[in-house]
Formats: sequence, structure tokens, C-alpha cells
Amino acid sequence: MSETYLVYHYCTVETFKSILQSKVLWLCDLTDSNDEQEVIRTFVVLWERVKKRLEQTDIPKDVLNNAIHLIDQQYKTEIQTEPPYGVCFCQKEDISSQWTEYGDHTKGLSLGFDINWFIHNDGIKQQKPHPSSIQSNAIGCDTVIYHSEEFEAQMADICYKALKEQGTSAWIMCIRFTFKHYSGFVKNPTFEPEAEIRIVYYPTEGIEFAQKDVSVSDLKTNVKKHYEIPWIKGSSKALKSVCIGHNCELSEADVRKLLEENKIGTDVQIKQSECTYRIR
Repeated sequence: MSETYLVYHYCTVETFKSILQSKVLWLCDLTDSNDEQEVIRTFVVLWERVKKRLEQTDIPKDVLNNAIHLIDQQYKTEIQTEPPYGVCFCQKEDISSQWTEYGDHTKGLSLGFDINWFIHNDGIKQQKPHPSSIQSNAIGCDTVIYHSEEFEAQMADICYKALKEQGTSAWIMCIRFTFKHYSGFVKNPTFEPEAEIRIVYYPTEGIEFAQKDVSVSDLKTNVKKHYEIPWIKGSSKALKSVCIGHNCELSEADVRKLLEENKIGTDVQIKQSECTYRIR
């Protein structure tokens, strides 16, 4: 990513005030998002289509059938346990779909954060993370993958090569972990206009990290289960801009006052949305 790369978090006025006061962003259970296929799509829809592709290859039927049986059983468990947590951003600052879905129908705000700030200040790598005893491997930021035939083909190719090289054991040596690795980022393609990028975290509840080296909190249970990451440290901050929704109750002066009251500084750019949404 470039030196400064802004991504946008659409929110209500109430959430905006909470973000300023707490100076953290919440990583929430991704399976609670507005996409009911979140996370499970990888283990159900994607895997089913990859299986069909594998069945058309030259992999011996006994090897493939045994591997599929083992993976099917594993994925029934995966979709019920250890969900990833995340905070989601859009790569576009001012679009109607984001305002109506997340920005309180233009009564909220769009907050511009420098995603690279989290890399340099919170130890969050640009990567698709996976469960790990090393915390910096269990959290990362990257763009969402919108399910496509091209991506299916890539995943099928990975599985094919693993099965050819490792036989039935490929399910535990490669395939299971590869799908887990992508599960926090694969989405239904109808959500593609959201142009999403996210920070995803795979916590290991009940197990201490062998190496804990990222600025992420322990599990919080107030309001809803979540983890927290700071977006400000001293005079350095990730928040770079605030875009005020067309129907927002806050004026530019109000936003500036809130920033000053919460000791955010005066260098945050404030602008008005050009999305002239009519509330009906």
C-alpha cells in the first residue's frame, strides 16, 4: 500500500462520538454482519464448488473421496466455532450504498482512517491472518475477496496440487488451513460495490499467545463481545478526515468542537458529503 492510504468507516453520530471518546475501533464477530454468508461462505459455497472441480480431475477417486469426507466433517465444525473478529472499511469516501447501509441514511458520518497507520503503530501486518500462537500472525488487514469463478479456480488448483503431492493427508497439511486463512475475507459477490477492506483478528480464547506483540485488547463483553485497537498514540493518529452526511445533525463547527473536546487535534480534514440522499 502507498505511504498514506485512506479507508472509510461509515457510522452514526452516536458511534462517531463514542469513537472519539474511546479512541479505539471495535473488532466484532464477523458472523454478526449484514451478510448472512459471512465466514461460512468459504466452508460451504466455495468448498462445494471446489469439490465439483476436483471431481473432474485425475485425482484417484479413493484419495479424493476420503479427503472430501474428512474435510466435510471438519467444515461442519468450523462454521460453528472460533469466528474471526473484524472492523470493516470502504475504499470509497462518499457513496450512497454505504451511507444508506451504515451511515444512518446520510444522517451519520464517514471517517477516513489511514490503514497504514495501524501497520506502523499497532503492529498489524498487511496480510490475511490465520489462527496462530503468534499474535501478529493472527491479525492483519487486507482487501475483501468477492467470490468469483476465477477465485474458485485458484482455490481448486491449490487443493489439487496438495492432494497430488500429499494424498489424503492434504486435508490437514494444507486444505483445512488454506480455507480458514481466507474465511474472514471471502464474501458474496453481490456485496462487491462496498469495495471493502478490513482488519481481521483470529483470537485464541482461553489460550495465551506465545508471542503477544500487537496493540489489541483482550476480549471485551460490554454491550457486545469485541476486541479494541487504538487509532491514536500521543500526537500520532490514524483519523485523517471526517465527511458529514447530507442529513446529519452536526455542522462542520460541531464536528470541529467534538474533535477539540476530545483532544484529537486541528489537522483532521472536515468536508460535506455530496450524496444528496432524500429521506422518505
